[in-house]
Amino acid sequence: MERVALYILTMDAINFCFWPVSEAKDATNSVKNGLEYEHLAIGLRKLAELDDGNSQVNVKTSESGVYELPDMQIRCQLLNELGKGLLEQHGGSALQMISKANQSADALVRIIMDTFPGFRDYVDTDASGEWETVKASLTAIHLHKRAQIATADIWAALGRCNDQSVQTTNTTNPEHAKLFTCCHFTDMDAVTTFPDYRVPQILRHVAVLRYGSQLANLIDNQLELEKSGMDEVSIRASTVVAVEELLSDDVSAVTIDWYLWQKGERLDRANQLEPHHRVRTTFY
Repeated sequence: MERVALYILTMDAINFCFWPVSEAKDATNSVKNGLEYEHLAIGLRKLAELDDGNSQVNVKTSESGVYELPDMQIRCQLLNELGKGLLEQHGGSALQMISKANQSADALVRIIMDTFPGFRDYVDTDASGEWETVKASLTAIHLHKRAQIATADIWAALGRCNDQSVQTTNTTNPEHAKLFTCCHFTDMDAVTTFPDYRVPQILRHVAVLRYGSQLANLIDNQLELEKSGMDEVSIRASTVVAVEELLSDDVSAVTIDWYLWQKGERLDRANQLEPHHRVRTTFY
Protein backbone atom coordinates (compact mmCIF):
# COMPACT_ATOMS: atom_id res chain seq x y z
CA MET A 1 0.00 0.00 0.00
CA GLU A 2 2.81 2.42 0.84
CA ARG A 3 4.45 2.00 -2.56
CA VAL A 4 1.16 2.55 -4.37
CA ALA A 5 0.42 5.69 -2.35
CA LEU A 6 3.93 7.02 -3.02
CA TYR A 7 3.55 6.29 -6.73
CA ILE A 8 0.26 8.19 -6.88
CA LEU A 9 1.64 11.21 -5.02
CA THR A 10 4.70 11.24 -7.27
CA MET A 11 2.59 11.00 -10.40
CA ASP A 12 0.21 13.76 -9.38
CA ALA A 13 3.02 16.03 -8.17
CA ILE A 14 4.20 16.37 -11.78
CA ASN A 15 0.93 15.72 -13.61
CA PHE A 16 0.62 18.95 -15.56
CA CYS A 17 1.22 20.63 -18.91
CA PHE A 18 2.33 18.06 -21.49
CA TRP A 19 2.79 20.74 -24.13
CA PRO A 20 4.27 22.59 -25.97
CA VAL A 21 6.12 20.24 -28.26
CA SER A 22 8.26 21.15 -31.23
CA GLU A 23 6.18 21.44 -34.41
CA ALA A 24 8.99 19.78 -36.35
CA LYS A 25 9.02 16.83 -33.97
CA ASP A 26 5.23 16.72 -33.94
CA ALA A 27 5.18 16.47 -37.72
CA THR A 28 7.52 13.46 -37.68
CA ASN A 29 5.48 11.56 -35.13
CA SER A 30 2.94 9.10 -36.49
CA VAL A 31 0.86 9.18 -33.30
CA LYS A 32 -1.22 12.24 -32.49
CA ASN A 33 -0.39 13.80 -29.13
CA GLY A 34 2.59 11.49 -28.69
CA LEU A 35 3.28 12.73 -25.17
CA GLU A 36 0.38 12.21 -22.81
CA TYR A 37 -0.40 11.48 -19.16
CA GLU A 38 -0.16 7.75 -19.82
CA HIS A 39 3.45 8.00 -21.00
CA LEU A 40 4.50 9.77 -17.82
CA ALA A 41 2.65 7.18 -15.73
CA ILE A 42 4.35 4.32 -17.59
CA GLY A 43 7.76 5.93 -17.20
CA LEU A 44 7.29 6.34 -13.46
CA ARG A 45 6.04 2.77 -13.15
CA LYS A 46 9.14 1.44 -14.90
CA LEU A 47 11.34 3.50 -12.62
CA ALA A 48 9.51 2.19 -9.55
CA GLU A 49 9.88 -1.40 -10.77
CA LEU A 50 13.66 -1.02 -10.88
CA ASP A 51 13.63 -0.07 -7.20
CA ASP A 52 17.39 -0.25 -6.83
CA GLY A 53 17.98 3.12 -5.25
CA ASN A 54 19.91 4.31 -8.28
CA SER A 55 19.11 8.00 -8.72
CA GLN A 56 20.88 8.05 -12.09
CA VAL A 57 18.45 5.72 -13.87
CA ASN A 58 16.99 7.31 -16.99
CA VAL A 59 13.50 6.23 -18.05
CA LYS A 60 11.89 7.62 -21.19
CA THR A 61 8.49 9.22 -20.77
CA SER A 62 7.50 8.51 -24.37
CA GLU A 63 7.67 5.13 -26.06
CA SER A 64 8.27 6.87 -29.38
CA GLY A 65 11.37 8.64 -28.08
CA VAL A 66 10.27 11.74 -30.01
CA TYR A 67 9.09 13.97 -27.19
CA GLU A 68 10.81 15.30 -24.14
CA LEU A 69 8.79 16.16 -21.06
CA PRO A 70 8.58 19.97 -20.83
CA ASP A 71 9.43 21.98 -17.71
CA MET A 72 11.76 19.32 -16.34
CA GLN A 73 13.45 21.68 -13.88
CA ILE A 74 10.12 22.63 -12.33
CA ARG A 75 9.04 18.99 -12.12
CA CYS A 76 12.30 18.09 -10.39
CA GLN A 77 11.73 20.87 -7.87
CA LEU A 78 8.25 19.56 -7.15
CA LEU A 79 9.55 16.01 -6.65
CA ASN A 80 12.16 17.32 -4.21
CA GLU A 81 9.38 19.22 -2.43
CA LEU A 82 7.35 16.01 -2.21
CA GLY A 83 10.17 14.06 -0.59
CA LYS A 84 11.06 16.87 1.77
CA GLY A 85 7.46 17.34 2.90
CA LEU A 86 6.95 13.64 3.58
CA LEU A 87 10.22 13.33 5.49
CA GLU A 88 9.82 16.45 7.60
CA GLN A 89 6.11 16.26 8.37
CA HIS A 90 5.00 12.64 7.99
CA GLY A 91 7.95 10.43 8.84
CA GLY A 92 8.65 9.78 5.17
CA SER A 93 5.42 7.79 4.79
CA ALA A 94 2.56 8.54 2.42
CA LEU A 95 0.22 6.33 4.45
CA GLN A 96 1.12 8.12 7.65
CA MET A 97 0.13 11.37 5.96
CA ILE A 98 -3.11 9.90 4.61
CA SER A 99 -4.05 8.43 8.00
CA LYS A 100 -3.99 11.92 9.53
CA ALA A 101 -7.04 12.76 7.40
CA ASN A 102 -9.15 10.27 9.40
CA GLN A 103 -10.86 8.86 6.30
CA SER A 104 -11.85 12.31 5.04
CA ALA A 105 -11.13 13.18 1.41
CA ASP A 106 -11.66 16.86 2.15
CA ALA A 107 -9.16 16.73 5.01
CA LEU A 108 -6.58 14.94 2.85
CA VAL A 109 -6.85 17.61 0.15
CA ARG A 110 -6.06 20.21 2.81
CA ILE A 111 -3.18 18.17 4.24
CA ILE A 112 -1.66 17.75 0.78
CA MET A 113 -1.81 21.49 0.18
CA ASP A 114 -0.42 22.28 3.63
CA THR A 115 2.47 19.86 3.13
CA PHE A 116 3.36 20.55 -0.50
CA PRO A 117 3.20 24.18 -1.70
CA GLY A 118 3.25 23.05 -5.34
CA PHE A 119 -0.27 21.63 -4.93
CA ARG A 120 -1.77 24.98 -3.89
CA ASP A 121 -3.96 25.72 -6.88
CA TYR A 122 -5.72 28.99 -6.20
CA VAL A 123 -5.92 32.51 -7.59
CA ASP A 124 -5.28 35.53 -5.39
CA THR A 125 -7.64 38.16 -6.78
CA ASP A 126 -5.67 40.92 -5.04
CA ALA A 127 -2.60 40.08 -7.12
CA SER A 128 -3.95 41.18 -10.48
CA GLY A 129 -5.55 44.40 -11.62
CA GLU A 130 -7.75 42.35 -13.91
CA TRP A 131 -9.67 41.20 -10.84
CA GLU A 132 -10.36 44.73 -9.58
CA THR A 133 -14.12 44.47 -10.20
CA VAL A 134 -14.59 41.33 -8.10
CA LYS A 135 -11.89 41.33 -5.44
CA ALA A 136 -13.95 43.37 -2.96
CA SER A 137 -16.25 40.38 -2.46
CA LEU A 138 -13.90 37.56 -3.50
CA THR A 139 -10.31 37.47 -2.24
CA ALA A 140 -9.31 34.08 -3.63
CA ILE A 141 -10.60 31.37 -5.95
CA HIS A 142 -9.61 27.83 -4.95
CA LEU A 143 -9.66 25.01 -7.52
CA HIS A 144 -7.07 22.47 -6.27
CA LYS A 145 -7.03 20.20 -9.29
CA ARG A 146 -3.93 18.13 -8.47
CA ALA A 147 -4.58 17.87 -4.73
CA GLN A 148 -8.09 16.58 -5.43
CA ILE A 149 -7.06 14.19 -8.18
CA ALA A 150 -4.32 12.76 -5.94
CA THR A 151 -6.94 12.16 -3.27
CA ALA A 152 -9.31 10.55 -5.77
CA ASP A 153 -6.53 8.37 -7.22
CA ILE A 154 -5.58 7.19 -3.73
CA TRP A 155 -9.21 6.36 -2.99
CA ALA A 156 -9.66 4.52 -6.29
CA ALA A 157 -6.48 2.48 -5.86
CA LEU A 158 -6.55 1.81 -2.12
CA GLY A 159 -9.89 2.88 -0.72
CA ARG A 160 -11.73 -0.18 -1.98
CA CYS A 161 -9.70 -2.69 0.01
CA ASN A 162 -12.28 -5.13 1.27
CA ASP A 163 -12.63 -6.33 4.82
CA GLN A 164 -10.84 -9.59 4.03
CA SER A 165 -7.61 -7.77 3.13
CA VAL A 166 -7.71 -6.06 6.50
CA GLN A 167 -8.54 -9.24 8.42
CA THR A 168 -5.53 -11.09 6.98
CA THR A 169 -3.20 -8.59 8.61
CA ASN A 170 -2.31 -8.12 12.25
CA THR A 171 -5.07 -5.77 13.32
CA THR A 172 -4.38 -6.17 17.03
CA ASN A 173 -2.30 -3.02 16.67
CA PRO A 174 -4.77 -0.14 16.23
CA GLU A 175 -2.24 2.00 14.37
CA HIS A 176 -1.48 -0.85 11.96
CA ALA A 177 -5.17 -1.41 11.30
CA LYS A 178 -5.68 2.31 10.75
CA LEU A 179 -3.16 2.29 7.90
CA PHE A 180 -5.18 -0.40 6.13
CA THR A 181 -8.38 1.63 6.30
CA CYS A 182 -7.04 5.17 5.99
CA CYS A 183 -7.95 5.40 2.30
CA HIS A 184 -11.61 4.46 2.84
CA PHE A 185 -12.80 8.05 2.52
CA THR A 186 -16.36 8.63 3.69
CA ASP A 187 -16.88 12.02 2.03
CA MET A 188 -15.85 11.61 -1.61
CA ASP A 189 -18.83 13.80 -2.50
CA ALA A 190 -16.78 16.72 -1.11
CA VAL A 191 -14.39 16.40 -4.06
CA THR A 192 -15.24 18.41 -7.17
CA THR A 193 -14.34 17.73 -10.77
CA PHE A 194 -10.70 18.34 -11.67
CA PRO A 195 -10.69 21.48 -13.84
CA ASP A 196 -7.94 21.03 -16.40
CA TYR A 197 -7.74 21.15 -20.22
CA ARG A 198 -9.68 18.08 -21.29
CA VAL A 199 -12.88 18.34 -19.24
CA PRO A 200 -13.82 21.87 -20.36
CA GLN A 201 -12.85 20.86 -23.89
CA ILE A 202 -15.35 18.00 -23.97
CA LEU A 203 -18.00 20.08 -22.18
CA ARG A 204 -17.64 22.71 -24.88
CA HIS A 205 -17.87 20.00 -27.55
CA VAL A 206 -21.27 18.89 -26.24
CA ALA A 207 -22.43 22.52 -25.78
CA VAL A 208 -22.54 22.40 -21.99
CA LEU A 209 -20.00 25.23 -22.01
CA ARG A 210 -20.25 28.02 -24.56
CA TYR A 211 -17.58 30.67 -25.00
CA GLY A 212 -17.91 34.21 -26.23
CA SER A 213 -16.59 34.87 -29.73
CA GLN A 214 -13.39 36.57 -28.57
CA LEU A 215 -12.45 33.78 -26.17
CA ALA A 216 -13.45 31.09 -28.67
CA ASN A 217 -11.22 32.71 -31.28
CA LEU A 218 -8.23 32.68 -28.93
CA ILE A 219 -8.75 29.02 -28.07
CA ASP A 220 -9.47 27.86 -31.61
CA ASN A 221 -6.28 29.54 -32.84
CA GLN A 222 -4.34 27.86 -30.02
CA LEU A 223 -3.20 31.14 -28.51
CA GLU A 224 -2.10 31.09 -24.89
CA LEU A 225 -4.33 32.62 -22.24
CA GLU A 226 -2.92 34.53 -19.30
CA LYS A 227 -2.13 32.30 -16.34
CA SER A 228 -4.63 32.99 -13.52
CA GLY A 229 -6.36 35.53 -15.75
CA MET A 230 -10.13 35.90 -15.81
CA ASP A 231 -10.52 33.91 -19.02
CA GLU A 232 -8.63 30.91 -17.70
CA VAL A 233 -10.22 30.97 -14.25
CA SER A 234 -13.69 31.46 -15.73
CA ILE A 235 -13.23 28.35 -17.87
CA ARG A 236 -12.07 26.29 -14.91
CA ALA A 237 -14.69 27.59 -12.47
CA SER A 238 -17.45 27.10 -15.04
CA THR A 239 -16.26 23.53 -15.51
CA VAL A 240 -16.68 22.85 -11.80
CA VAL A 241 -20.15 24.41 -11.76
CA ALA A 242 -21.23 22.54 -14.89
CA VAL A 243 -20.24 19.16 -13.48
CA GLU A 244 -21.99 19.95 -10.19
CA GLU A 245 -25.16 20.52 -12.24
CA LEU A 246 -24.75 17.06 -13.77
CA LEU A 247 -24.56 15.27 -10.42
CA SER A 248 -27.13 12.81 -9.15
CA ASP A 249 -27.46 10.84 -5.93
CA ASP A 250 -25.75 7.86 -7.55
CA VAL A 251 -23.04 9.63 -9.57
CA SER A 252 -20.25 11.70 -8.04
CA ALA A 253 -18.24 14.54 -9.54
CA VAL A 254 -15.22 12.23 -9.57
CA THR A 255 -17.07 9.60 -11.61
CA ILE A 256 -18.32 12.21 -14.08
CA ASP A 257 -14.83 13.66 -14.40
CA TRP A 258 -13.28 10.29 -15.18
CA TYR A 259 -15.97 9.56 -17.76
CA LEU A 260 -15.59 12.94 -19.47
CA TRP A 261 -11.81 12.76 -19.45
CA GLN A 262 -11.74 9.30 -21.02
CA LYS A 263 -14.32 10.27 -23.64
CA GLY A 264 -12.39 13.44 -24.39
CA GLU A 265 -9.17 11.47 -24.85
CA ARG A 266 -10.85 9.16 -27.37
CA LEU A 267 -12.41 12.01 -29.33
CA ASP A 268 -9.19 14.00 -29.35
CA ARG A 269 -7.19 11.09 -30.72
CA ALA A 270 -9.80 10.83 -33.47
CA ASN A 271 -9.41 14.56 -34.26
CA GLN A 272 -13.05 15.19 -33.36
CA LEU A 273 -12.54 17.94 -30.77
CA GLU A 274 -11.94 21.64 -31.01
CA PRO A 275 -8.60 22.75 -29.48
CA HIS A 276 -8.37 23.00 -25.70
CA HIS A 277 -7.49 26.28 -24.01
CA ARG A 278 -3.78 26.78 -23.49
CA VAL A 279 -2.09 28.10 -20.36
CA ARG A 280 1.45 27.42 -19.19
CA THR A 281 0.82 26.39 -15.61
CA THR A 282 1.83 23.80 -13.03
CA PHE A 283 -1.72 23.58 -11.69
CA TYR A 284 -2.90 21.18 -14.43
